[in-house]
Amino acid sequence: MKRKRVVVTGLGKVDSLSDGQSGALDIETSEGPLEIRFTYEDAERLIDALRAARRTIQDDRVRSALPPLPEKQKLAASWETAIDPV
Repeated sequence: MKRKRVVVTGLGKVDSLSDGQSGALDIETSEGPLEIRFTYEDAERLIDALRAARRTIQDDRVRSALPPLPEKQKLAASWETAIDPV
């Protein structure tokens, strides 16, 4: 079977299926929209595989003398909304 390579360009909705055993994930790809259906166990394996891929990316960056990517994007803890008098 020939492998088809696609690039994930966006994430859509996540839902459970009516059978109560499976889930679905809508994603946007370079080839158009795609729905992935999976069991609970498949989801666990997919999570593990994605985490392993992230570790590999970080390791490759270190070997290439590039700084590691941040684990999570930092969000502002608070917004300053007061106006200081002059």
